[in-house]
Amino acid sequence: MRIHEHWNGYINDEVKKVQPWFQVKKQSKGLNKKDRFSCQVILGGDKTQATSCYIIQGCPQKSEFKIIRGDGVLAVKVKRKQSSLGGVMLGNDVLSLELVAANMDRSFIISLVVVHGLMSHQI
Repeated sequence: MRIHEHWNGYINDEVKKVQPWFQVKKQSKGLNKKDRFSCQVILGGDKTQATSCYIIQGCPQKSEFKIIRGDGVLAVKVKRKQSSLGGVMLGNDVLSLELVAANMDRSFIISLVVVHGLMSHQI
């Protein structure tokens, strides 16, 4: 098991020539609460801009998590989807996104959902 997993996201295929669109770094278990999954997200690869920072929080065994802005405001809730008939929970890979903060780039959110799935071994 790797202690510090790190992922870079790019807007286009010219990976070697451009700076990452975002970076996600998994924080080690020693730095966060017991049985918690936590990642730091930096936009544009610029670690000096605290306002462009996000945190992904959740449990490693579950596909549900939250994306929190650097200022502590909840931006997105990702939950397992329930059927409209009887409220039966669908599979771990069937998710519902609740955008809490306005003006969030949806392609960025979906990118973070995919990275979270890869880091938590859900995908």
